[in-house]
This record gives sequence, structure tokens and C-alpha cells, in this order.
Amino acid sequence: MGRHPEVELPVDNVARSLGYAFASLYQVALAQPGHALEAKPGQLGGKVDYVGNFRRKMALALASSPGFADLGDADKQMYSELLLYLSTFPTVLYLDAQESKQVEVQQLAVDLARSLFQTLFGTRVQEFDFRPLEGG
Repeated sequence: MGRHPEVELPVDNVARSLGYAFASLYQVALAQPGHALEAKPGQLGGKVDYVGNFRRKMALALASSPGFADLGDADKQMYSELLLYLSTFPTVLYLDAQESKQVEVQQLAVDLARSLFQTLFGTRVQEFDFRPLEGG
């Protein structure tokens, strides 16, 4: 695994994909069907870069995990792509339903995003605690 030259953190596609999944699922899971998505995923939290902090913490956790280190590049790529696919689907579904004014389908996208968020991150999106992400 390489290292990102600017921040001296391991460069890891799985950590980046986890960060993307976190941001996009969070955004859709808290959306209000019948309305546009509130903010771009990278803008969560305003002044604190929660998504970047989350990704950095995931990169460090994965880098220090013996089980993850033993995975081959193909397995890591598969996990990364699976995270991207799973987290993109509710966003695309929500936006398509928004364009066609299908509020029921938007609600399905919200429910799917909430379920995926809980499965991936172990907590309901409404109960996610951002405080550990404030320090970077």
C-alpha cells in the first residue's frame, strides 16, 4: 500500500470507498422525499471535514488490521467497488425519482440508504456520533 505524500497516510481505495459510502449514504438517508438532496456529501458538517477525517481514520484502521493486510489486491479492489456500487445506487435512485416526481421511490431510496448505512457502519444514521471525527 502506498502513502499519500501530502498527509503521510496510507493510500487505500477501500478507505476512500468507505468515505464515499459514508457521505453518500448519510446524505440520502436523511433526505426528505419530495425535496432535493440537501448538501453535497463532501460538505457534511460545515467547518469540520468529517468525510476526510472519517476516511483518514478508516485508512489507519485498515492499515493496522492484520486481516486486511493479508487480503490480496484483487479482494481489496472488489471490496472497494462493492462499496461504491452499494452506496451510489440509493443516490441515483433518489435523484431519478426526484426528476420524475416519484416521492414513493424517493422514500424507497431513503429506506435503502438507511439500511445500508446501518449495515456498513453499525449504527442508525440518526444516531451516528460525529464527535470522534472532529479531531481529524
